Amino acid sequence: MLQAALLHDTIEDTELTEEIVAEIFEPKVARHVEGLMRIKPYGKITAKESLNLLIQQKRYNTALIKLFDRIHNVQTLGVKSLEKAQKIIEETITDFLVVAAHLEIHSIEEKLFNICNEFINGNKTIIKFDAHCSFLNSQSDVTRNNSLLLPRYHNH
Repeated sequence: MLQAALLHDTIEDTELTEEIVAEIFEPKVARHVEGLMRIKPYGKITAKESLNLLIQQKRYNTALIKLFDRIHNVQTLGVKSLEKAQKIIEETITDFLVVAAHLEIHSIEEKLFNICNEFINGNKTIIKFDAHCSFLNSQSDVTRNNSLLLPRYHNH
């Protein structure tokens, strides 16, 4: 998995192909790298579609690499344009936090949330993450609110 994490953008951003990665490393690494690509034979897909595809295919280790890549992406928000940073934060909150919660990786869920929260609030944490209540609170909350899955937070 470490090799795949390091190579995650190589097929999209270089002349390398899945076949070359498989030959140099191994087919398993190439399969992870291919799964991380958002450019598919039928066109480019969104980050959300990519995550959903990995979960549907039960490619949880590949989804985990995608979550770690997102941690890196939100850690570098300060060098992005405000528009790009806002898009990354929105995707992170609406898509990546839900996947981290679904996979029950609450440490990643919390890390992503806290970094986004710090950026939004200029390093002044206004909302505190409740580690006991993740983004997938309960089906009744989702049904009752008929809205996005939202976390339970409390102010401090």
